[in-house]
Amino acid sequence: MHIPKQPEASEEIKLARKEVLDWERDNRTSLNRASLDGMCCWQATDTSPGCAVGRLCTPEQQAGLAGMTNGDDPVHFLPAHVVRLGRPFLHHLQNLHDCPENWTDKGLSKMGTRNWDALYKAFV
Repeated sequence: MHIPKQPEASEEIKLARKEVLDWERDNRTSLNRASLDGMCCWQATDTSPGCAVGRLCTPEQQAGLAGMTNGDDPVHFLPAHVVRLGRPFLHHLQNLHDCPENWTDKGLSKMGTRNWDALYKAFV
């Protein structure tokens, strides 16, 4: 995954992005990627705190996201502390999360590690 270097962000935003990326790297596996019946879901499940973006929201906010239709823009449903991370960051973060080839039952795969590194270099 090639992600061009993004415009400079504040140190506060970069630190928040780093915390999100570090959590995904350190806590996510192919076994807790937040899916119900094979579909990715925003909400927490018995085995997951929610998808990459959904886990950053409260349960009430996750429920609102779950009620979206295909034409809805998820940014309109996200809390300000998530939106401030930036649409491009959230998009690439979710793509990292959604791609099964990025994950093993132990964590990031080799490909996932390369993609995580690309995200880190572009946004942190």
